Amino acid sequence: MTRGAAFDDLLVRLRRPPLPVTVPLIRDETLNSYVARLARANCLKESALRQHLTGSRLPSVPISLEVLAQATGHSATALSYAMPELAPESERAAVLRLGDRPSDKEHLSRNVCRACLIRHGVNPRRSPDISIRRHPEDFICRRHRRWVAPDGFPTDRQPDLRDQPEIMRAHGLHGRLIRRHGRFPVSVAFGEAENIMHIWERNGLCQERADQRMIAWTGWSDWRAYVRRGDPRRAAAQYPEVIALARLLASPYWRGLALNGTRGTEINLRFLAEVRRTISQNYVWLTDGYHRAMDGLAHRILDERERRDRVDRFSYTEERDEGMIPLHWD
Repeated sequence: MTRGAAFDDLLVRLRRPPLPVTVPLIRDETLNSYVARLARANCLKESALRQHLTGSRLPSVPISLEVLAQATGHSATALSYAMPELAPESERAAVLRLGDRPSDKEHLSRNVCRACLIRHGVNPRRSPDISIRRHPEDFICRRHRRWVAPDGFPTDRQPDLRDQPEIMRAHGLHGRLIRRHGRFPVSVAFGEAENIMHIWERNGLCQERADQRMIAWTGWSDWRAYVRRGDPRRAAAQYPEVIALARLLASPYWRGLALNGTRGTEINLRFLAEVRRTISQNYVWLTDGYHRAMDGLAHRILDERERRDRVDRFSYTEERDEGMIPLHWD
C-alpha cells in the first residue's frame, strides 16, 4: 500500500469510526432489518445511522460492504454470507448456491425461529421486527424442531415438534418433492392441497390423523372448543396430510390417473386406494351436487375434467371449421 492510499484509508476510518455496540448476524436477514437492529442497539435513529454509513439519510442509497464491515467489526466475508445482497455481483451466485440459499426475490418473512435467535444472542422480545428471506417451504426449524408459522400467524407461538415425528417426516418429503418436480409446481400443488384440506376441515372430513395430533398436543378430546382457529398447531397437525395430497397433485402419474383414468364422475380405483392409504382410510368419493361441494378433492378433480373437456370441444370445433378434421370418415 502506497503512502497516499494509506492516508486515504486513515481518513475513511476517521470519518466513520466503529460503532460502540455491534449486533450478531442472522443468516438470510435483509439489510434493512440488520440496519434497524444496529441502530436500535446503538440508541440511534435509523436515518442517523444511514447518514453515518453512506453520508445520506435516504434508504435508497446503497451501503458499501467495506464501510459496514468497518462500522460493525464483522468481516466482509461474514457479512456477505449472512446477507447475500451485500456480496459483489460476481460472488453473489456462488454465495446463494451454498445450501440452496433464498435469492433476493424470495418473499420476506417476519416469523423467525425464536430458539435460533437466542442461539445467536438476539433477544426475540427486543427484536420483534426481524425480516429474513426464506423459501416458501421453510416453516420448520429442523435444528430445534419448531414449527415456525407462516406470516399471518402469531410469532410467539411456535409449537414443539419433538413429539410429532410424522410432521418432521412430512417436511423431509416436502423437500424431496421439490427436488423431484421443482419448487414452483410443488408450491402450486401445496396451495391446492391446503385449500382442499380447509374444505374437508370445515365439513368434518378426513381429519382423523390431525385430530390425534391435536389431542396429543392439548390433552383434550374436544380440543376444538378450546383451540382458536388461528392457532398454528392446527396447521401443523394437518401438514402431513397436506403434503401427502400435494404429492399426488404434483405427480404427473397420480394426477393423470385422477383426470384420465375414468370417464364421467367416477374415480380411478388405484388413485382412490392411494388417497385412503396416505390421507384417510375413511375417505369416500362423493360426486352428487350437495356432497361434491363438501369434498374439496372431488370438486377440484371434476372441475378440472370439465374445464379440459370444454377446451377439447372448443379446439375440435376450431379445427373442424378450418377443414382440418373431416365430418365424415371414408
